[in-house]
Amino acid sequence: MSDERLNDEENMGTAVDGGEDRIGALPGDLLRYLMSFLPSRDAVRTCVLAKRWHTLWKSVPALRVYDPESYDCAHGSSSFVDELIRLRSPTPLNVCDISSDVDDDANYDFDRADEAFRRMEPWIQYAVSCQVRVL
Repeated sequence: MSDERLNDEENMGTAVDGGEDRIGALPGDLLRYLMSFLPSRDAVRTCVLAKRWHTLWKSVPALRVYDPESYDCAHGSSSFVDELIRLRSPTPLNVCDISSDVDDDANYDFDRADEAFRRMEPWIQYAVSCQVRVL
């Protein structure tokens, strides 16, 4: 094994043993960029990792909503997205990716689809107001 690789493995072991947070040491802009690839629900969950992460999710430049139950008003996911938008910092969005499984159903329900799209409309308006680049 090369000396360089041994040093990396030793440093990794030291970081784990010593409790050093190597990811948390990255610049905030890089962390937000990396978090922008996560579904929004997971990006918010990072707030429990460390004090520094507590508000990073608020300025992630992406809104990604993938869970199908998000569009059923009886479930908590749509209120999660409403709260996410309410609490998010007013920073520009690079990406807004909202997926729906409404049209995947063999027994297409137009009323359900109409309700789902009505529910998404304020989310899309929010994305446009944040100067979203990719919708």
